[in-house]
Amino acid sequence: MIRLLIEENFGQYELIDALTEEARHFLQESEITPDNAGALGLSPFSVIRGTWDILMHELTRPLRMLAALTGVILLCAVVETLRDGADSGKTGNTGRASDAFGIVGVLAGAGLMIMYISDIIIRAAAALHSGGIFLLTFVPVFAGIMAISGQLTTASVFSVSVITAGQVFTYITSMVLTPLASCILGVSAAGAVTPGLKIEALAQTVQKAVIWTLGLLVAVFTGLLSLQSFVSTSADSVALRAAKFTVSSSVPFVGGAVSDALSAVRGSVNVLRNSTGTFGIIAGIAIIAPALISVFVHKLALSLAAAISAVFGLTQLSSLLKSGESVMSIIFALLFCFVLIVVISVGLMLMIWNGGGG
Repeated sequence: MIRLLIEENFGQYELIDALTEEARHFLQESEITPDNAGALGLSPFSVIRGTWDILMHELTRPLRMLAALTGVILLCAVVETLRDGADSGKTGNTGRASDAFGIVGVLAGAGLMIMYISDIIIRAAAALHSGGIFLLTFVPVFAGIMAISGQLTTASVFSVSVITAGQVFTYITSMVLTPLASCILGVSAAGAVTPGLKIEALAQTVQKAVIWTLGLLVAVFTGLLSLQSFVSTSADSVALRAAKFTVSSSVPFVGGAVSDALSAVRGSVNVLRNSTGTFGIIAGIAIIAPALISVFVHKLALSLAAAISAVFGLTQLSSLLKSGESVMSIIFALLFCFVLIVVISVGLMLMIWNGGGG
């Protein structure tokens, strides 16, 4: 088994094939690979530059959305002014026409917002799906290297926990994210022309419930993985020391040399494990980052559009846009929690063994 892993370079090159095109391009530009200490080449400037490039690339669509929504807001503001004038002049036909135009304007805003948010939902689901595929490839490779370095029990704990977490997020994406967001958007569109429906309160309540649930899931995952890892690391450390003592005492004359050679080999594997682990963290972030930044800038655009609508006194349209912003917050929380799970789980494995391994 070990010989097969070594001949295939521990399966590290399969990790590159599991990356998205954007993530692979970023890692190649940064010269980060699973078998080198490429993370040492990262600098704050390169990270900021990469983030800025993604931001500039993702800024076009939210700016278009903001411009279109601003046009609808101005149209609704004009219609609202005509309605006020009609009410003061007591011209019933003009008032009814302005009401009809107001409804059309609000529905136009709802249609624009739903069109853009639907694309974001699809992209976020695709990013989480790609992240799940990468985890299914990365976890066995990293766990295999951990096992060879002496972390056999910890590797099994890590594999079960992270793969389970990845499957849970995939399930949440397919069974919760799309239906929930669609329901909020549908109710928001209906409430945009029905003043009696408090759609903003409903969307904010759902947003808080989802974010609190995700935070609880991440806290449970982190706590459980930490407790299991501390216990399993101690067991692995004791087993490794017992093996070294057995070799040193049972093999005549050269037992000490064999034990030292074992420590040297383990040190080399640890270097490979650290390089692979840091590659996994950076790759996981690179897969999710474009979608995460896109959701963030769309959320800002919706927030700004809602503020403009509130300035003109368009409460229905402002409530509609705030509901869309709540959907963006839910999607952002899902993506960010996935990144947290990757960073915390792999970082914990590296930190515990480097700090307390035998």
